[in-house]
Amino acid sequence: METKLWALLIPGPDDVWAMPSKEAAEEAAAKHNKAIETGLLAERFCVPKEAVQARVIEWPYSAEEHAEAMESGEPDVFDGYDTETHNA
Repeated sequence: METKLWALLIPGPDDVWAMPSKEAAEEAAAKHNKAIETGLLAERFCVPKEAVQARVIEWPYSAEEHAEAMESGEPDVFDGYDTETHNA
């Protein structure tokens, strides 16, 4: 059985934050998106909400890179793939 690894994708800077679980990623996304909505960020920058809202995705890199990112607490830069097939 393959264990999925989870991440939080922040559009714009295209930061991918490794998360310890899907639940943790969902909680972080909810907090981020609430702050975006409260601050009217999308409206202030005249962009669609999807352009600034965090999304939960499967970690797009290796398990070793996930572990390193979890340890460092630093994001990786998203290098792109079809998020439609990898969204949680």
